[in-house]
Amino acid sequence: DGVSFPKGIAVSADTALTFPLNGDYREFRAVVGFADARHGNAAELRLTVEADGKVVAAELLKGKDKAKPLAIDVKGVRALRVAVDRDYPSDAAAYLILADAKVQK
Repeated sequence: DGVSFPKGIAVSADTALTFPLNGDYREFRAVVGFADARHGNAAELRLTVEADGKVVAAELLKGKDKAKPLAIDVKGVRALRVAVDRDYPSDAAAYLILADAKVQK
């Protein structure tokens, strides 16, 4: 949406990332979206965030959607898993951006 972020993580479809938090943090924050929704990206990806195996956030994001802020309480969480999946098979390359992604103490 024309907003630049100095840092972020690009997560490809059909990928899961696991971060060891060891109970040391209180919050996970990011702005989640596609690289540039202005071009009518037809991609649809599902974001799932799990804290110690329990789903704490799940959302279907479409390429034309505006980026969305995400804030998750992770107090006491040992492992945070972030997964990006397609709801249907596709050859199109697609990924979500977790802009300004960070955990806070």
